[in-house]
Amino acid sequence: MSLSKRRWVIAVGVVATFVVGAGFLLPAFAPASNCGGNSAALDLCKEAYFCFQLAADTREDGQVSIADLSLADRENFKEGAVAGQRWIGESKILVTRRKVVIGEGAPKTIVAVCDTPFDNVPRRTFGKAPPTHAVAYADGTTGLLPIGEFRRLDLSGFVDVRTIAGETVEPEDPASGRR
Repeated sequence: MSLSKRRWVIAVGVVATFVVGAGFLLPAFAPASNCGGNSAALDLCKEAYFCFQLAADTREDGQVSIADLSLADRENFKEGAVAGQRWIGESKILVTRRKVVIGEGAPKTIVAVCDTPFDNVPRRTFGKAPPTHAVAYADGTTGLLPIGEFRRLDLSGFVDVRTIAGETVEPEDPASGRR
């Protein structure tokens, strides 16, 4: 083989090795998907808030309780806060049974919270975020609760949002904390 052909074969081999190596290495440096986890849980909590807001808009006092929801309101929960739950696996979005005022200026009362902590939000270049629980408040804001804060919550007045669409939810008795 002549010297020029040998150089050409070596050059093609080097380029081919580089391309194949890049094909294996580049995915390792690509950012992980941010689908699911707290991204999805935050969206679902916000959807639950919007469902509460739609129901509250039809009431003069702006207060709503899931025990008082109409069939249309329940359907809104089914289409909004329940539909995307495949992105959070076995986790649950819990919603309050308490009567709450909804909307801007409302007290910062939790209306929806995910029962599972995830570590994909906020997104980081290296490592993972600390595990947190997605939450939505009556004033329309959302946030992330550290695990310690979540553990201190009294969730006795909350139910899985999936129960709203198909079952009657009894109002909570504030004195006893029971339904």
